[in-house]
Amino acid sequence: MHLTPALLQAGVTRGVPARVLQVQSTGFADLDACLPDHGWPQGTLVELQAAGSGIGELQLLMPALARLGEDRGHLVWVAPPYRLSAPMLVAHRITLERVLIVHPKTHKEALWSVHEALSNASVGAVICWFPDIRHSEFRALARAAEKSGRWGFCFLPMATSPRIARLRLVLRSLSRGLRVDVEGPRARTPVVIADIHRQVAASCRNGSRGG
Repeated sequence: MHLTPALLQAGVTRGVPARVLQVQSTGFADLDACLPDHGWPQGTLVELQAAGSGIGELQLLMPALARLGEDRGHLVWVAPPYRLSAPMLVAHRITLERVLIVHPKTHKEALWSVHEALSNASVGAVICWFPDIRHSEFRALARAAEKSGRWGFCFLPMATSPRIARLRLVLRSLSRGLRVDVEGPRARTPVVIADIHRQVAASCRNGSRGG
């Protein structure tokens, strides 16, 4: 498992050293190069804006989830909008015994489930879906991930994005695979064209569109 140290809290405050966390590679070298921390940062709830479901969005996470499930603990899936395929998970080297799927009945139950999972030491990563979420709710979940050091991934429709995540990716389907726009604070807003089906990142344009 390749983990690269990253400073998520820069500087020293009142003599207390900066907190050093870790980064898990996405499994796509070109995408790693485009991300601010060169991978998925520990203790962060990553916002994933998807233009619909079933566009290959889960395959973007599979390489990292396989490693996190193997080395870090359970993978908790909260409110997936479709049935997860066991053969697909196995094909991506995810141990089914480490998979926990939660189907909350209400928005409140979904928030509680994600918060508890992010706070649980036996969990490696949390993957969740919300049709909508308030800024304060997202911030509370992000704080839970930061406090516990869990990896978190939150799928949201584009129209309902709170736009407050430390790391935000916008996902769109292309005939060649998946287009990934990296946005959010500290990001360079590059564009990655990821051919998910071939497990290859096709291109990465550095710089910012529109300034």
